[in-house]
Amino acid sequence: DISGYFSLTDVDLPPALLNLFLIMKCALFIGQQSGACVLANSCGVPALLCDAFPHRLGTFSPDDVILFKHYRERATGAILSDADVFKNHQDLAYGYHFAQKNIEDLAQVKQYLEKLGVICGKVHNLSSN
Repeated sequence: DISGYFSLTDVDLPPALLNLFLIMKCALFIGQQSGACVLANSCGVPALLCDAFPHRLGTFSPDDVILFKHYRERATGAILSDADVFKNHQDLAYGYHFAQKNIEDLAQVKQYLEKLGVICGKVHNLSSN
């Protein structure tokens, strides 16, 4: 047995209903801006949104953390500004043509983990009260 781990293999619910229940009752939603995020957030679940692009829907809580994407030109190492992406590279905002344009999406794993630690601390403090 692992402390805090719950096996749901014996739950007699259709998988789609079980997914909805878990999203609505989880302690923290980690993912991208999506219907699942909106559902969790509307039920009071805090969110860590990863890889958001500046043009996104809002969240329901001021405590939510949103980590934005950053793009870099491989040839020059220059970071593209949001204005440049929207003016000259709209396709990148939708996830297309990175290789053809020699642009890389900078993974921010360290930043994600740091923010996750902050949010988990907040969630732990909320559940302790």
